[in-house]
Amino acid sequence: MYQLPAKKRVLTKRRLKEWELNPFLFSFWQRLFHFERFEFLFSLAIPLLKLSGIYQKGLANAQNIRMHQIHLKLKRLPSAFDGYRILFLADLHADSNEPVIRRLKKNLQNLPFDLVLLGGDYRFRIKGIMKKALSIVLELLDNLHPKDCILGVLGNHDPWKSIEAMEAMGIRMLVNEAFSIERNGQSLWILGLDDAHFFESDDFERANQTVPQDAFRLVLCHSNDALMHIPPNQCDLFLSGHTHGGQIRFPVIGPLIIHSRFPRFMAQNYWQYKGIQGITTTGVGTSGLPIRFNCPGEFVVLELHKAMD
Repeated sequence: MYQLPAKKRVLTKRRLKEWELNPFLFSFWQRLFHFERFEFLFSLAIPLLKLSGIYQKGLANAQNIRMHQIHLKLKRLPSAFDGYRILFLADLHADSNEPVIRRLKKNLQNLPFDLVLLGGDYRFRIKGIMKKALSIVLELLDNLHPKDCILGVLGNHDPWKSIEAMEAMGIRMLVNEAFSIERNGQSLWILGLDDAHFFESDDFERANQTVPQDAFRLVLCHSNDALMHIPPNQCDLFLSGHTHGGQIRFPVIGPLIIHSRFPRFMAQNYWQYKGIQGITTTGVGTSGLPIRFNCPGEFVVLELHKAMD
């Protein structure tokens, strides 16, 4: 498996206040309704849902993961990367979604990729042991053989101390850093940002320091809240997760909660915002309750194409 040595990284003050050390909120409004804060309520809700008869249906929905294939035409894409295939996975929450991960492994067998991108939230809970989640992630990645490499970012469920373990597994973690992939003398730059929603520790300027001015930039961040700090002309493609697409979507109303400061249409699927093309995946696993309604989990297969003028 592809592996690079770790680089020196900056542990921000907000990351120093991770949930393991300090469970108090940094910004009240966007965290008030986080599923993670009401875990005890979900433990009470599950028996009620089972009695209602809808729990098993929601559980089956969550395990019925789909492939979401997207072909993108990008004007500034280097010609050497025309047809480039990327597997994008986010919100695995692996330690509490093992049946989903098993289904995902089966679905990914024999699919060819040039690059694998991991969008964060590898663990289910916001504190506690990370070992089980990482062992499941390792089993998944052992079945993937991209031509280039596996790159990842941290989510709001992932502690800083997990970086070393993930890089030992062959994942090149990007924490406000840029990584260049070369093809025939041309470059595709991946800028990986730290979590923008919960810890607010994304730093696009730092990640962009080493990137040539005229480069093609793919920005990977757990949450699309990072767009608040990215100039439109400095991002060609933006990939994120975190929202789960709402996980439970109601007819007409849609999702009740999306955990994003941006418009609701950006909570899932393909979108355009101020000239930036982006994708917010509904994610692989579930959070809070292990169920989904009207919002299937997914793995995203991107195929990049150079748009003709």
